[in-house]
Amino acid sequence: MTRAKELRELGNTTHLHVDDNGNLGLGATDLSYRLHLTKEDAIGPSIQFQQASNERTWVNLAGSTGHGTGRADRFEINATETGKVWVGSSQVILGHSVGDGSEVLETNSTGARLHKPTQMWTDSGTKYYTNLCTLSAYSTTGAIEVATNIAGHDQPGNANMFSFRIIGYWYSNSAGGVIDMTVGCYCGENNYYNTSVTGTYPNAWKGKIWFGTNTNGKVSLILGDTTTIQACEIAVTDFVQGFYGVNTSYSNGWTASVVSSYSLTNQSTVWARNPGGIQIIPGINRNKLYRSGTGTFTVSNTSVFTTIGPNSQFKLDIHVNVGVSDDEASGNINPYAYGVIERSINGGAWTTADNTGISDQGGTSSHVEMSPPRVGTASNGDSYMWQQDRYRTKNHSSTFIDYPSLNMGDTLQYRLRCTLTNGNHIQFGEPVGYGSDDNYMAQPYGFIVQEYTPWS
Repeated sequence: MTRAKELRELGNTTHLHVDDNGNLGLGATDLSYRLHLTKEDAIGPSIQFQQASNERTWVNLAGSTGHGTGRADRFEINATETGKVWVGSSQVILGHSVGDGSEVLETNSTGARLHKPTQMWTDSGTKYYTNLCTLSAYSTTGAIEVATNIAGHDQPGNANMFSFRIIGYWYSNSAGGVIDMTVGCYCGENNYYNTSVTGTYPNAWKGKIWFGTNTNGKVSLILGDTTTIQACEIAVTDFVQGFYGVNTSYSNGWTASVVSSYSLTNQSTVWARNPGGIQIIPGINRNKLYRSGTGTFTVSNTSVFTTIGPNSQFKLDIHVNVGVSDDEASGNINPYAYGVIERSINGGAWTTADNTGISDQGGTSSHVEMSPPRVGTASNGDSYMWQQDRYRTKNHSSTFIDYPSLNMGDTLQYRLRCTLTNGNHIQFGEPVGYGSDDNYMAQPYGFIVQEYTPWS
């Protein structure tokens, strides 16, 4: 008699059954599996692995109440609570031990923690990943380098169209606050194409965002420069990858750190892409200005300001109140004078602004007439005449558009320069006769700049 025959005939009731195919049944006779368990009530069946009286693990198909009243310290699959799996343990690890680099998911009493990026996709050509890396960079000096695992611009396996997101907070609300920005480009064919950034990010990074290939042949993102005082807490997430060279390994092993130096090849500026905007920059307010003698001098200027975007257009509205006549100092001369708007980019040399828009009359760029209305003799001067314009000012105005060539983060300053070609003096904002025998209110003068930034 075989061992299988003895098992089938053991006792008055058959609980253990082995068929001729070697399948083993516990409480079952019609066996379809190598191990088949059946229990005819709402509690069972369960498999219990027990080492000692208080150390056990359950694999449980016990019904809605489970095996007993609790599920601590066991693994349970419950057929009547569809889709639920319990792992009753103070710590669960998917992968090897925490700290050996191969763990994927860890749970403990404080929550769950992913050690690898989460990958999701609905299309074989585009993949999406979260949880790339984080960085605490408060009160540190240097550039932030986000080192990815994406193949660099000249490396095999590139030709990726990608973007990823940086979220967090910058300590100073006047220069930063909430950070929520997305960067991206096409990396391939030996270059970085259409590098772009959208969203909100601190002033310290404006004009100082670059992609490049690091010494490991991977894409790095640089935020700020090596002298930047960083004051942020950030996370890198929402990595979208598509086109050619799609590879899930590109989402692994990202790091973010503050560095005092870095080495990149083909370092490429990341340009701001925004939905447009407007800002108004007033000229320095003045209510009177007296100039004696011919020559060129500044009539009004703006403060230095940071432009909104690299493709901005600047509308300048100029209003200058010029003294009409003079009977002081025996001058009696209305001199010929004209003005020109000049600009300086990043503190560089002053150059004349573009003479476009509604004042596109050709000739001298940004020409603004400043002569009083009675100039006309061969010497560009008229003696004072007794008439209704005595001790008055006349307004001269002009409007035009300037299109400077800018980079994101550039600073700009405008000024109005007057050239006095004849006569002995000129006065703006106040009648020349004021101060001895008349008391007229001074009239403010100068100009206003409006920056318009289109979608770029």
